[in-house]
Amino acid sequence: MRFDLSNELTSGVAEWRVRFFFGTSKDVRELELDGSITDYLRASDLFGDLLQRNASAFRRAEQELLHTSPAALQLSWTHKAEGIGPFAVTDQLGALADIVHGSIEDIIEPEDRAALEAFIVAVADSDEEGRRIVSESKLRRYASWVLAGIIVGDWFNSLTWHRDCRKAA
Repeated sequence: MRFDLSNELTSGVAEWRVRFFFGTSKDVRELELDGSITDYLRASDLFGDLLQRNASAFRRAEQELLHTSPAALQLSWTHKAEGIGPFAVTDQLGALADIVHGSIEDIIEPEDRAALEAFIVAVADSDEEGRRIVSESKLRRYASWVLAGIIVGDWFNSLTWHRDCRKAA
């Protein structure tokens, strides 16, 4: 189980995305982080205000990203230019996930933990019609961390930073 910041060149333009992989070595699955899970959470009774509680941390992270671009990350990654690189962005996303995780732990009551675990399992199972869920016990054990990573990955992948930089290219 891991979150991954990876690059992809599309028509010569670098794109950077956070991806979430889980499963076994023989059955690796990926959960699409496209903003839809976070949209669902906004309407949730349990996690509706989670994003609002962390809005300032997300704004600060977005401001930091304005010091670079997907193209500049790619140039740094390929050692063709100096500047903020993917490792620094990964560290920043990890720090943001730590903040979100802390908020999840602050608001989750012991009686809500089962609902959180069930939600993470349902999200992981949503694209797997007819296939058994893999790594269910691990998803449940780390549900609050997985949720924090999903929120940060959804946020990063949905940033206008990607679109604005693509337009400029």
